[in-house]
Amino acid sequence: MCLDPRIIITVNALIPGFHPFLARTRGLHRFRSDPLILRPRGLERIISFSGKASSRLLIAALAAKLIGDFAGLDKASAFSLLLLASGLVLGLVWICGTIITLRQRRNLCLLEAYLSILLWQLTPWGLYNATKQLVSEAYFHLKGINPLPSEEDPIVMLPVRGCWLVVNGGVEKSDSHSWELISQRYAYDLIKREDMNKLEQQCKYRRLSEWSTYGSPVIAALDGIVVATVDGVDDNEPVGRISLKAPTLLGNYIIIRHGDGLYSLYAHLKKDSLRVAEGDTVKAGDAIAEAGNTGMSTAPHLHFQLMTTSDPLATVSTPLKVRGSLLNNLSFTGYLELIICSEPPATT
Repeated sequence: MCLDPRIIITVNALIPGFHPFLARTRGLHRFRSDPLILRPRGLERIISFSGKASSRLLIAALAAKLIGDFAGLDKASAFSLLLLASGLVLGLVWICGTIITLRQRRNLCLLEAYLSILLWQLTPWGLYNATKQLVSEAYFHLKGINPLPSEEDPIVMLPVRGCWLVVNGGVEKSDSHSWELISQRYAYDLIKREDMNKLEQQCKYRRLSEWSTYGSPVIAALDGIVVATVDGVDDNEPVGRISLKAPTLLGNYIIIRHGDGLYSLYAHLKKDSLRVAEGDTVKAGDAIAEAGNTGMSTAPHLHFQLMTTSDPLATVSTPLKVRGSLLNNLSFTGYLELIICSEPPATT
């Protein structure tokens, strides 16, 4: 999820971090808005601004309407209509710009992804997720909460096995998952290295079985106790289409408590793959589920982050370091690299 400075909700970002292929990635090609469309920066900025401003205005219109009706303020209700009209106009600009761009690149399947994301946000559960997150982010900003990396950042195991690509995420503002969205500032979207080339040809890979990421084991990054799980949400197929029935943007997920004020989140997990239940004790390295494509996810991936509470929509994300290895099998401990592998087996 990515809010622009001072809480601007975006269409590919009120849920932002949860669909890596429509978000920025610091990968080999540095896609700026989605990995399949290399749009000119000028056009991209116009389209991006229109989408962000439209989302912000529509939410503000809803808030103004509710306040006006509750307090009996005619001016507030009238103001809400102005906000609504402005939001719809900018939304139309965003839709038209996106359609033109996609048609130019013959990636019409991505238009389906954009529209399904937009429609999901207009569902009652989509509006609930958006409103709750907006209120939480406003609170964090007003309180001046600004988490930054430090030498005391926790060190965890890579929550997957094998070599994975960091599609979205980093500790700098330039490569952060969603810098202004405090609840996901230090979140990461990960896919298997074998799927890296599919980022440029996503429209050719619409079946889940074509993605190596799908069904890959997800492991606990630290010792802890499972405090929340959700299972039973269907995986999105064909890839790129968000199900309007998804009750939460996280899809299937697991939250583990590692001590006071430290939790880990594993989201978009494969349906019926969870191997743990609330109250279970897990050790770092235990298999807990499989990577999937549930919730607000446009392609199989794992969304992973550390956070300060058990509520991912009202939390502060925490910077983290990982123990793993590089492609040359050298051991590595530090902030996630572009391609990172799980720790190589010990040799005797």
